[in-house]
Amino acid sequence: LISASALTAEELAAFTPRIPGYVDFNTGKKAEVWAVDNKDGSQTIHTNGIPSHPTWAFPSNISENPNPIHEIITNLKIYSEPVMRPADNPLRCQPVGHIGIATSGVAIYSWFPAEVGCDDVKNFEELDFCEGHPSPFNQFHYHYYSPCVQMPTCGEPSPIYGVAIDGIPIY
Repeated sequence: LISASALTAEELAAFTPRIPGYVDFNTGKKAEVWAVDNKDGSQTIHTNGIPSHPTWAFPSNISENPNPIHEIITNLKIYSEPVMRPADNPLRCQPVGHIGIATSGVAIYSWFPAEVGCDDVKNFEELDFCEGHPSPFNQFHYHYYSPCVQMPTCGEPSPIYGVAIDGIPIY
């Protein structure tokens, strides 16, 4: 990493529900997501984890996923100057679970499922039409690009998709 900076005002403004006022039928709750510059070299992304777009019913007879969607409040604080791991203690593997937040407010998990012996999510886990599902801890999440977050326009730069837990924007 040569350099990094905090998210721009335009990137912060992208953290908003995809469908304003949308009430998730699984929980009966509205999605909450916003981002603020704390004016101290840090920024905070807040979400209640409720999808701001339609999903499958969870649990249901459509999916074998037995987990319901619950509200899970997350406040991710990121810094304009990333804090790197010491060279004598490198992170050798991508963590399982929460690795970022999409601009829609939904958690982004790693590509790898929590179950041992599974090669990747696409070959193992059942995902809805937005490429998401609830975890055993009832957190709705994506494992990779969801068309329900945004649809890039051909020939134009990709808009921000989310932010990783280390503060690096995901495009």
